[in-house]
Amino acid sequence: CATRPARITCAASWTSLPDPQRQPRNRVVKIARIDLWLVRFPLPAPFHPAWIPGFRQTENRFTLVRLVTADGIEGYSAVQTMGTELAGLGGLLGSYLLGERILEAAHASDADAIHPGYGFLAENAHFAQIVGECGLSFIGPSADAIRLMGNKSEARRTVAAAEVPILPGSDGPLTSSDHALELAREIGFPVILKASSGGGGRGMRLAWDAEELQKSYDTARNEADRSFGDPTLYLEKYLERPRHIEFQIFGDQYGHVIHMGERECSIQRRHQKIIEESPSLALTPELRAEMGRAAVAASRAAKYVNAGTVEFLLSEDGGFHFMEMNTRIQVEHPITEQVIDYDLIREQILVAGGVPISGKNYVP
Repeated sequence: CATRPARITCAASWTSLPDPQRQPRNRVVKIARIDLWLVRFPLPAPFHPAWIPGFRQTENRFTLVRLVTADGIEGYSAVQTMGTELAGLGGLLGSYLLGERILEAAHASDADAIHPGYGFLAENAHFAQIVGECGLSFIGPSADAIRLMGNKSEARRTVAAAEVPILPGSDGPLTSSDHALELAREIGFPVILKASSGGGGRGMRLAWDAEELQKSYDTARNEADRSFGDPTLYLEKYLERPRHIEFQIFGDQYGHVIHMGERECSIQRRHQKIIEESPSLALTPELRAEMGRAAVAASRAAKYVNAGTVEFLLSEDGGFHFMEMNTRIQVEHPITEQVIDYDLIREQILVAGGVPISGKNYVP
């Protein structure tokens, strides 16, 4: 983890923190329910959980935890770390959503690194950047990688340049409804509008013909603007009965990238995943290897470090196309852990500390 400068000066939009002038002690502030990993599994040396000064018991909730050097102590108390909340941070909403308070908590707890969990600030490039500027290690990808892959239209261009298959569609953001209509006629209906900064089905509209596309364009833009603060859209050819296949990838600080197999999440409701399966019964060994190589190539194109997920749409004819990349550990990551018997969170912490990845491409 990085050593802090003589004084930490964060961006004005966040906060400035005085430096305690001490050496790093391998302490980590973690956010969100991914912290339960600390309760269930042994920690990688030299980490050990401990109370943070100022914590108080609350009603069965779990907000932050600190990892400290083991100092010869073997094992740890799982019960003590359950149901705690940092005093003065404003409860769960305050601690999850406000980066300034997270940084204050990191300083108060004498932390060296922040793990953003799998939601809220996990894909916030500004937060990742400020964490680094404050002399802390962000346990996740770089701010640049989050920005690049978080913009779906830019992500399409990036992976296409690395020869990863993409669906026919717009090369960058759409400029108008007429632009969308011109492209749709070129690639053929049906098409789908998507928010460049979107996710979870918001800012997404399916169009089966020209009339429906023109009616949907402004609605999709407005929804994208309300949801993500970015009204820009891009357009893709719509696949009517695809399978949704995502590959767990991992990169380290030395340019090594591997994949850890796939999860299939084709059973969805309103673009929200309901069931995850691993391995996918739809993949042959040859197709799995091909898609794994594409996932690794996409990650390398983004200079990606730490855990991420590359998502593909698999058509009925066996063709696959890049859809998006999630620049964080996902809620469903334990499925991969169970299948390959590999601790992804432990690997995240080690990679953030400069340790090369210890795994290799996994094939079931």
